[in-house]
Amino acid sequence: ADYCAENDISLIAFGTVGSGILSEKYLGRGSPSQEERNTSSMKMYSKTAERFGSWNLVQDLLKTMDAVASDVRSSGRCDGANISNIAQRYVLDTKAVASVL
Repeated sequence: ADYCAENDISLIAFGTVGSGILSEKYLGRGSPSQEERNTSSMKMYSKTAERFGSWNLVQDLLKTMDAVASDVRSSGRCDGANISNIAQRYVLDTKAVASVL
């Protein structure tokens, strides 16, 4: 990111919600089932989540992100803030990232 910023290079980040894993859909439930891992994207991000650690750690992350979204909603900054929005905002706040997909 430093190199990009120093050389006026902007990045477009993709996969910022991990094929939906970073969303309310997976909050408080088990990891994606085999049936849900039906796309190459979901397979890849499911493996990434497994490398992160146990599914309990993923749940801890989702709970934290949900709490941040709740704070954003209650502050009036964004009535519809959700876990995916928090993930995307985090990436957008990274130096040199201009957009997310």
